[in-house]
Amino acid sequence: MPNLNVNATIKAPKNIEIELVPISAISTSNTFRTFFEIFLALSSALLGSILSLPSVTTLHWFFLTVMAISSAVFLFLSVIVVKKARTGN
Repeated sequence: MPNLNVNATIKAPKNIEIELVPISAISTSNTFRTFFEIFLALSSALLGSILSLPSVTTLHWFFLTVMAISSAVFLFLSVIVVKKARTGN
């Protein structure tokens, strides 16, 4: 069997620090992100139906506004939870 000897010089730091995030924050963030995606899909479907309908009622615009605001809030909550978990506050 062949034998291979290689001389190498490796420079590496003594310590490598990895920022850990608690699993509870990640699961909470994933829940918020899932709701964000659901509400984003619902608002997109509602917007598509509004654009294709010949007559749009106020109720359509109300639900579109609620869905859009809800998706923005869930995205905001997801980002805030992860940011707080990373900083430890």
